[in-house]
Amino acid sequence: MKKIGPFVINRNHYLILKSLSPGVLKKAGAIDVGSNTLRLLIAQIEGNRVLPVCRDREMVRLGRNFFPERVIGGQPLESALKVLERFQKTGVQEGVARFRAAGTGILRESLNTHQFLESVRSTTGISIEVLSGEEEARLSALGVLSVFPDLTGPACIFDLGGGSLEFTWVRSGIIGETVSLPLGAVGLTEQFLLFDPPRKQEIERLRGHCLETLRKKININKSRKLSDWNGWNGDDSIRPGQKVGGVRPVPDQRFCA
Repeated sequence: MKKIGPFVINRNHYLILKSLSPGVLKKAGAIDVGSNTLRLLIAQIEGNRVLPVCRDREMVRLGRNFFPERVIGGQPLESALKVLERFQKTGVQEGVARFRAAGTGILRESLNTHQFLESVRSTTGISIEVLSGEEEARLSALGVLSVFPDLTGPACIFDLGGGSLEFTWVRSGIIGETVSLPLGAVGLTEQFLLFDPPRKQEIERLRGHCLETLRKKININKSRKLSDWNGWNGDDSIRPGQKVGGVRPVPDQRFCA
């Protein structure tokens, strides 16, 4: 297995691992089931320290053709099961004592989430916890703060994923209000951008929908002054290292053999 150096732990992996009683377990694994990508992180736990040793990911696009029926299709389900089986086997090879798996936007919205969860459990033995939007926002923000402790604020951290968009307001390192909105890159593309390249009318409808949703759900009053807006791309729609409109994707590479 290739040795790896320090790197940023993205999304909620850091907090998932930290919640696994580090004083008891020696090695733990976290699985992030996103609307676009499945991720695995395996880490050695030494006292209160989490030391990543293995990382893997696969783009399965669970949100593909999700609308208008709002169900996870057969092909994405089959692809996800194969990837999760691979993750489980990697965990066994690495001596993982316990996995914790978390699902986000797509599993909150899908009408056949129960079928998906049962298929995963029966095939791999992995139980997936479906996070609420607020919990996803909180965990993502804590993960960001764990590697950017100088982000004291007042600031707004936003996490753009395939199925949802989370906002968390932070002041002096303390998390305040959290908001989760169904404005993920994959979901919006499926609903509004039917042509490639997108037509002008599609882009205008998409922009109008996003602005209306933001105005209804986020109360940004004049007294809320932000020194920083910090965004992290939660899936692979933006390539690692590419800076787009102020969004800074967190590097995400495969380190497992």
